[in-house]
Amino acid sequence: MRKPHSNTANPNLYAHNCGFRSTSMCDCPCIFKTRDIKYLGVIIDETLSFRQHIENIVKRVRKLIYVFKKLRAIADSKLVTQIYLALGQSVIQYCITSWGGAHKTNLLPLERAQRAILKVANFLPFLYPTDQLYKRCNVLTVRQLFITHLILKQHTMLSYNAENINKRRNDIVCDSNISSKFVFVKRFFTFLGPFLYNKLNRILSIYKLNKYKCKQTIFQYFLSVSYVETEDLLTVCK
Repeated sequence: MRKPHSNTANPNLYAHNCGFRSTSMCDCPCIFKTRDIKYLGVIIDETLSFRQHIENIVKRVRKLIYVFKKLRAIADSKLVTQIYLALGQSVIQYCITSWGGAHKTNLLPLERAQRAILKVANFLPFLYPTDQLYKRCNVLTVRQLFITHLILKQHTMLSYNAENINKRRNDIVCDSNISSKFVFVKRFFTFLGPFLYNKLNRILSIYKLNKYKCKQTIFQYFLSVSYVETEDLLTVCK
């Protein structure tokens, strides 16, 4: 647990290790309120904006720029891309289904760090067009990785729960009972999973595909769309 938000502890919350035998005389440690806490490698802040977690990933990703400056001189572009997937993208996509729905202003520093690595690794100028960059390197943006992982997770759930598929309407595969007036709720998997799956299924017809073909279909689709079009997949949720 990180540094307490304040020195005042909640008198009603204790980490009991006394077996509750005598709560009136209990000297168990009190639980303090914190601004953020790291759980399984993900920094969860009090507003669930995931800004601190994203900032932490940005630092880790930017440290790789030096590695790719040295690597690009001795490796071809195909090998450089494979190493980026192993060292860079693996860091970016860890638990991305939890925090990838963050507001785009919080996500922008990470996308810039990702683009910086790709440009350095491929000897590209600083002002190289973003849309062409991802197509040339054959990789996905941070937001596209988030949506892809959501879809694949939902696709796996459907394969184990075939009775949830609405067979009368091919445009609505997932029945979602989650509805909320709050934009905050609509950034997480419980809502976005069924919503995005139904939306992309209407475009790509993915619900009959196996997981590998589903992943490849989504990957090729995202290489053909722009940054704005990717964000538009989420704006309807607002």
